[in-house]
Amino acid sequence: MRFEIGSEPASFVYHGMTGRTDLVAGGRLIELQKLTSLGTHYSLGLVKTFEVEVDGHRVEIQMTRKRWLAGFRDVDVVIAVEGVEVARASGR
Repeated sequence: MRFEIGSEPASFVYHGMTGRTDLVAGGRLIELQKLTSLGTHYSLGLVKTFEVEVDGHRVEIQMTRKRWLAGFRDVDVVIAVEGVEVARASGR
């Protein structure tokens, strides 16, 4: 999922099979969810929010899962920069 932070290109990558979640921005890789963290694989919450600052801009990524069989269904992702929605997608 591609978007811009200020005038810089950025991309958000969610690996549905492993749960790893990355943000690539400002020429660097920011690992939001690690493979080795138990919270990546076992979580009862349906909404997960990541907040990170990139080049002075506040980036918020919100992932929402469906209630029933959440691990087998699509994830809705909304990305906001400085409180303004810049990207939205649904998928695995």
